[in-house]
Amino acid sequence: MSEYMPNFTDARVIKKCRHALGFVMGVMPTESSGGKAWSTRYIDKYLGQSQTPLSKYLRKTLLICVNDRYSKDTGKCKQYTRSDAGISEIKHRLGLTHTPKKLANPDYMGKQDRDIVTEFVIRAHKKEIDTGDFAYKQSHHRLFNDIQNVKSCYRQSIMAEQGYTWDYDIATCAPVLLLQLSRQCGNDLWLPYMDDYINNTQSVRNTISHDFEIDTKTAKTLINSLFCGARIGMSNEFATSSMLDQDVSKIMLAKQHDVIQGLKAEIKIMWSYIIDSGAWVSRSRNLDNGRLRPVSCRDRWMVYFQLESMVIKACRDYLANKSIRHLLEHDGFRCDHDIDVSDLSSYVFNNTGYMVTFKGGLVE
Repeated sequence: MSEYMPNFTDARVIKKCRHALGFVMGVMPTESSGGKAWSTRYIDKYLGQSQTPLSKYLRKTLLICVNDRYSKDTGKCKQYTRSDAGISEIKHRLGLTHTPKKLANPDYMGKQDRDIVTEFVIRAHKKEIDTGDFAYKQSHHRLFNDIQNVKSCYRQSIMAEQGYTWDYDIATCAPVLLLQLSRQCGNDLWLPYMDDYINNTQSVRNTISHDFEIDTKTAKTLINSLFCGARIGMSNEFATSSMLDQDVSKIMLAKQHDVIQGLKAEIKIMWSYIIDSGAWVSRSRNLDNGRLRPVSCRDRWMVYFQLESMVIKACRDYLANKSIRHLLEHDGFRCDHDIDVSDLSSYVFNNTGYMVTFKGGLVE
């Protein structure tokens, strides 16, 4: 039996393939950036049920499964990247390129790619975008909508074109909220490194970026990981190792760096008050020796996500009360109207007890 090949002159096939292209280019990571876990149900939503010939062809052509291990019990999903060669092949079949060979630069966001991704996003989320009534699923205290999965390089311009021209987020959200929680739990100690980071965020990130020869985005991620107990050392198990390029000299520097070590010491103090309060972290004991098990990074992130959720709920209520269309994005939101950030900060404080500041504005 010959291998199935779609009829690329059929309007229905063309429409389905363009939709699949938009999804894969807009959401899936490139081959060079590594895989990401996606559920079969999520992929089915945009590529169709895998048992149909066209959907099976699209999966085989456009996706690469880089880790096929999954578990129904734990919710672990297979990991995928997009296939750059497959994208080029489908484009060629649709008459969008002259050659089926691999893309010259798969990370380049050309107008054609952008148009296809835009077409996909509008088709999949038109009603939500028009009304501002986005449907969210809650997981680990965070709200998720599929449009959040669209890469930011596409999502920002697409949403702006649909009227969501203002973008706001909470400044240094995790450090600010966790420090305030620690204060509520009785911590009245002076923490100069944390205060400096909160008040001079960009300067501290620039210092880390310069000293460790990493970009500022990685510097931000590295610092934030410390607030939830990330360890520094030469181990593939430590997320910080990859942030420091698995470079022994950088890792050794981190173990002596004034800012890194100053933050780590103060973060340890901050968490000791939160954990000892007994209100935010449940600790079990080791059955063999009766000792309390250590608090994991995941446990700490869950505490932060609870705080973030409280603040974002207040933001959502504020925007809804003013009939402002908005898309939540974890510690921020996009909306169709400018915001009085001082008024919003006051509203959040009055409704949660946490003082935060917002940065952002009109998308350029």
